[in-house]
Amino acid sequence: MTDIYIFDIDGCIMPNRFQNFTEDSDNSDIFKNDIKDEVARLSIFPEFVEFYKHNCVNSLAVYFITGRKRKEYSKVTEQQLSSLRKFKQYSLKYYPDDKSHIKKDYFIWKFDMISNIISQYRHISENFYIYDDFKDIIFKLKDFNFLNQKIHCNLIRAKTDWILEKTPLL
Repeated sequence: MTDIYIFDIDGCIMPNRFQNFTEDSDNSDIFKNDIKDEVARLSIFPEFVEFYKHNCVNSLAVYFITGRKRKEYSKVTEQQLSSLRKFKQYSLKYYPDDKSHIKKDYFIWKFDMISNIISQYRHISENFYIYDDFKDIIFKLKDFNFLNQKIHCNLIRAKTDWILEKTPLL
């Protein structure tokens, strides 16, 4: 029980209905009402649920980190993830309500959030398993891996990546 799992949500454990962030412009419009209805109809990949049941139950902690804002998506997000609680409790980290959706800001926030989790547990955790569809964050975390193989970064490209016994490491 010394492993920590960190998962992205959209595009990783369920389909992504948000357009990609652009580098320097505010993309907050992607979180408007028309997309909210579509996101509410999404569900977690069954392949991920199986992965979660088999890998996370005996972990020290599980985190979900999302670009969704609490004020806009907390209810639907918690409903979408609720079936996982019967296997293992988790923490859910939302993108700050007061931040704009600029790729650079999102990247810095997400990297800092993951780094803080690693720092919090680095003396008691043997391994950190990070799963994301955002390749920039995966590559940055690989560079950040000062813990000598304690950080295992996994780029998720499709729901079938969850079927593998162990998702390939980058």
